[in-house]
Amino acid sequence: VPGGSGGPVREAPPVPDIPEPRRAAEPVSGRPGGRPQRPRPDAEVERELIRKLPARPADVCALGRRHGHWHPDSPEARICSGVQGD
Repeated sequence: VPGGSGGPVREAPPVPDIPEPRRAAEPVSGRPGGRPQRPRPDAEVERELIRKLPARPADVCALGRRHGHWHPDSPEARICSGVQGD
């Protein structure tokens, strides 16, 4: 007996066609309003700061020990104990 309940078998509604995905919009060239892009003044500051950075980075594990240690379960504590064998 089709349907299992003895009643008439209903057909499933038709499945609608799946639409094609939309294409991405073409990128707009230039800036809004047609203004040319000017250099950012803060970009120059960043270059100056980079020149003043120390050549050798600070020992983060030593900083942690000096300033109260890391929380025992923290990633920092695990990294420092693995590096220095603490």
